[in-house]
Amino acid sequence: MLSCAAVKRAMVATVVTASLLAACSTGDDGGSGTTTRPKATHTTMSPDEAAVRKVAEEWRQALLRLGRNPNSEDPDLRRYLTGDLLGRYQADIARQAKEAVVVRAPRNSVTKYTIEQVRVDGDTATLQECSVNDLVVVSKRTGKVLNDEVKTRELKTVAKKVNGQWKLSMRSTSREWQGVAGCAG
Repeated sequence: MLSCAAVKRAMVATVVTASLLAACSTGDDGGSGTTTRPKATHTTMSPDEAAVRKVAEEWRQALLRLGRNPNSEDPDLRRYLTGDLLGRYQADIARQAKEAVVVRAPRNSVTKYTIEQVRVDGDTATLQECSVNDLVVVSKRTGKVLNDEVKTRELKTVAKKVNGQWKLSMRSTSREWQGVAGCAG
């Protein structure tokens, strides 16, 4: 039976790994043997949509770095986050540092992250994302693996424009699957 501290570490690890998002891959045409190229379409991404996508991608990279070396005072937290999401990550990363928990990619990692859609409405944007996460949560003190589950998540993230800069403010899981599945399939 796990101790209360071990359960807390596993919970923190789950939140941290859930946040260390990765992209979805696209499937094939079902194996029909023929391929059809879609007609070329040209869509122009608005500057706000491009900025929101950039913030989400850069935050993902910062979070992967923070998983390896947790620091709740890292300036990237305030650079990319605001509101409830900022407070949640500061608390989770502080707990991770205190409990000496780190997140590492396994050999032959399948971690992927993709932004499937961004909708901008004024100073608010909504992102729909797909994440495949196989990152391993490890105790630095003992070397023991605390979490090595592979999960796929469909996420909804809200970004807000704060003083002219886009920041992520809320994130929720819409759906979750064990392994590489769902939106990644």
